[in-house]
Formats: sequence, structure tokens, C-alpha cells
Amino acid sequence: MDQFELARRFAPEIWFSRDEKYFPCNIFFAGTDIVHNRIAYEPLSNGEKRELISCYYHIVEDEKYTAYQYWYYYAYNDYSGGWTGGLPDKHDHDMEFAIIYVDKERERPLMMLLNQHQWHNKIMDPSLEIPVLAEEVGHGMFRNKRPPDKWQDGGLKVKVEPREPVEQLRQKFLNPEPAHLVEDDGTIKGESANFIGMWAKPKVPWVRFREYALPISTLLLEAQEDMQRLLSRKPAEAYMYKLPEVLMHYVPSQELGISLPYDKPTRLENLDEALGLGLITKEQYEALI
Repeated sequence: MDQFELARRFAPEIWFSRDEKYFPCNIFFAGTDIVHNRIAYEPLSNGEKRELISCYYHIVEDEKYTAYQYWYYYAYNDYSGGWTGGLPDKHDHDMEFAIIYVDKERERPLMMLLNQHQWHNKIMDPSLEIPVLAEEVGHGMFRNKRPPDKWQDGGLKVKVEPREPVEQLRQKFLNPEPAHLVEDDGTIKGESANFIGMWAKPKVPWVRFREYALPISTLLLEAQEDMQRLLSRKPAEAYMYKLPEVLMHYVPSQELGISLPYDKPTRLENLDEALGLGLITKEQYEALI
């Protein structure tokens, strides 16, 4: 089975909120004029929106493990809810992600990492038969709903298929037609800028998240360090759910989910890493700093 088929196999099923209006799609679904994607997307029928549902994928691996990354693009982020104190976090474009860490020998998922606002939701030994929930109009993802999460039962449930690698998407941004599609600060060009959130005006994947290019050994080590952080915290300081009876003696057949804040890399750190890995050219780097 080739990498694309494996990426399809491990892609999580997503359960969207009942009143969700925006679903993940190809960023160039309406052509090269992505600045007006919201205007092009909103008049579409529910059937047309469903036909467009897809995501991008990126694979990081070593001899023992593979990380399948799924990048979800939305034409608009229309969020205001518990995690922003009810204040608006509205902006053109939204880019969320999920990572499934797989043991190559057993072909079994070891961990799922879900992006949501200023933290990562990590589920150990995840069952892919259980859908991921996508926050209504904000699109952050989680496994178990908490009081501030904006999500309602009764919405669309679909396995979002990866159709294009992030590397292929990057080529479209490096050689865009008819105009440059990334702002000077590395964010995707859009029209609206009414936001307070950390991830508003999202960056393209290859300069946005350190997870995009870190070796899987580092990612798994960080997951272990997060577990130790959890053990040292009081429940009020870290969200925990579906805990095993004896936390120190984790049983693989049981899911353990944790939500912990993480340090957001600076824009310069992102660009330095992207340049070092050859994801952007020196000329692009100098134009962006």
C-alpha cells in the first residue's frame, strides 16, 4: 500500500456541528482568486459544499513510526464563543490540522494530535472508529466536548479524504497566478481582519507550525514530556478525560486524552526553520523578514 493510500486509510472521520456553514475544501476551489474565497463559497448549495470536502496531507516518518498530517482549509472563520470570552474571532481563511502517529510494524495508531486555539488535544491509543468533533465555525478539533466548546449534535459526519500533498499546494503559492497570494507577514491574503485569536489570518502550513517538519522522534518525545506535565498538574490546570484508573500504569487499550497549552513559535522562528529545511528560498525569506 503506497503512502497516499495509507494517508487515506488513517484519515479521521470528522463530525461537524449542526449549524456549520463552512467545510474543509481545496484552497483553489474557485480558481486562483483565493482572496475572495468566502464570497465564492457562501452561495454554494449544501450538496456543492459536500462535493468539495477534502484536505491536504503531509507525511513525516522514520524507521519505526509515521506521522500522517491532515491540513484542513476553510474559506472563513466566523467564531465567537467560550474560548474567546464571547468576543469575535472572524477572518478570511482558516487552516486547522490533525496528526495521526502510527506504529509501522503493527500499523496501529499510537496517538492523535488535534489543533484547537492555543493548545493541542492529544489522545493516546486512539480508535479511528470514533469521530473527531469540529468546533462550529471555529473548526478547532477535539474528541470529547467540554462546556466552552461550540458544538451541536445532528451535523454532517464524514471521513475527510486527503487529495493533495502540502508540497503540491506549496508550489502553487511559490509560483502563483495571477498574483502573489501571501502577505508580507506570511499569512494568506484575505479581506477581513476582525479577530483577537492567536491563529487569526493563518499562515500557510510550511511556515506556520513547527510540527510540519520536525522529525517524528522529536514529536513523540514531546508527547511523553506532555504526559509528565499532566501528571504534575492539578486537574484545574489541564483538561483531562477518559482517564484510566491508574494513570501511572497506562493500559494501551484505553484512551487517554489531554489538552495542554503550547508555546507558539515566533514568526521569525517559523521562517528560520522553513529556510533551513528548504521550504522557502533565501529570496522569499529576505522578503518576509
